[in-house]
Amino acid sequence: MEQILKVAKEGVAASQDQGPETLVGQSGPHQALPIRIKGGWALGDIGLASYVAIVAMYLLYFMTDVLHIPSAFAGVLLLVPRIWNIVIDPIVGQISDRTDTRYGRRRPFLIGGALIWGIGFALIFSMSRLDGGWLFALAFLALFIVTNTGLSVYQVPYLAMATEMTEDYVERISLVSWKNVVARLSVLGGVALAPRIVQLAPEPAQGYRWMGIAFGGAIIVSGVIAFLATAGARSTTSQRKEPASLRQQIVAMRANRPFWVLISSYAIYFLGQLPFVGLLVYYVTVVLGQSAALAGVLFPIASLTSAFVTPLWAKAAERFGKRPMCMLSWGGAGLAWTAPLFVPDNMHWLIYPAMVVVGIFQAGGDLLPSAMVPDVVDVDELISGERREGTIYGLWVSQQQTVLALGGLVTGLALSIIGYDGHVEHAGPHIAMGIRLAMTLPSCALAFIAVACLTRYHLPDADLQRVRRQRALADARVSA
Repeated sequence: MEQILKVAKEGVAASQDQGPETLVGQSGPHQALPIRIKGGWALGDIGLASYVAIVAMYLLYFMTDVLHIPSAFAGVLLLVPRIWNIVIDPIVGQISDRTDTRYGRRRPFLIGGALIWGIGFALIFSMSRLDGGWLFALAFLALFIVTNTGLSVYQVPYLAMATEMTEDYVERISLVSWKNVVARLSVLGGVALAPRIVQLAPEPAQGYRWMGIAFGGAIIVSGVIAFLATAGARSTTSQRKEPASLRQQIVAMRANRPFWVLISSYAIYFLGQLPFVGLLVYYVTVVLGQSAALAGVLFPIASLTSAFVTPLWAKAAERFGKRPMCMLSWGGAGLAWTAPLFVPDNMHWLIYPAMVVVGIFQAGGDLLPSAMVPDVVDVDELISGERREGTIYGLWVSQQQTVLALGGLVTGLALSIIGYDGHVEHAGPHIAMGIRLAMTLPSCALAFIAVACLTRYHLPDADLQRVRRQRALADARVSA
């Protein structure tokens, strides 16, 4: 990393005159983004956050307990469409990097992606069991693949806009913290409202259909808001006239060590979240013997807590650095995820304060990696000489989709191994203990593995900021 920064400094030194460094160039002087742009872009995460929460908590449950699909089979069906995302996410990123319209490189994708994705989401929860076998499997796979395609078309360009809209280190933390506050509130609304909507219907299948339509509409509306609010936001252009070959891109990416350390560490941490989140509704119904609607209370407790403390994590990162705070948040989340092991059967109310602790640490665990991605995008530009925000975020989203796929598969297989057959009333004490263990120990272990991996992330923020300012000044003088 130090060699990369040294070369970059030497590369811009020849084009500089003596005088104070002023931040000019394509983006002009660095100032705080207008509230309209910052807030409007953040509102575009409403659909993303509610989608991830509902799919993680309720899609497997919908398949096993409403449609009565065998849990292992359901887990495999959730895996296959995710593989498609692993392939298409980087492709969407590259396409958005090469797109040039009067609306910018990314914004047109927000409308098209939101429409496909929102309609597909509504249709998924409108499915019937059919034969419960291959006919259902083919219909589900086709619909889920189309839905995930729309998700990719929206999500990758949307996230890439964070790097384009500002290059300022502190402002990027602020921008991502706005998004994460919206995300937490959206998760709160999603997991709280979803079971309520289901309960309004005379039978569960119809309730899930209503829920799918409601949140599919929210996905489309959030995409439209993000598109309209970011009109006039800064948008960069590709600095390479001819698209790089796949081999050239791989070589450039391999040289970006901070990116690979960050993406692999976050993948491990993110995988650790999924057993806890995915099995929470089973913990509520099987272990605590409560209605599934209680999951719509517990998870929002964590989300609301996260929304309140996210600005505090942002301030701490500005003062102490992103990496140390990220490691602290991941380790704390790992310990908090073990709470169900220690909640006695006759004191299940203790899970409420436990979820507050979960929310505190998950706020930093999700915010800080996202705030670090724009920095590794800058490193990629120093290495390749090309603006490839979409490609980088395509890989970032791809790893999340990979982890989500593995999480759904592992959760389904875990339920199958411990003997859960999709009927709460058949569950015995051994199944309850199996759920406790499956949702806690793997999550805690993976969180601490992620912390260990992140110790290898080294990116001198001060040097990177200085090189970025020098390059902007040099580009401005060349243009003049």
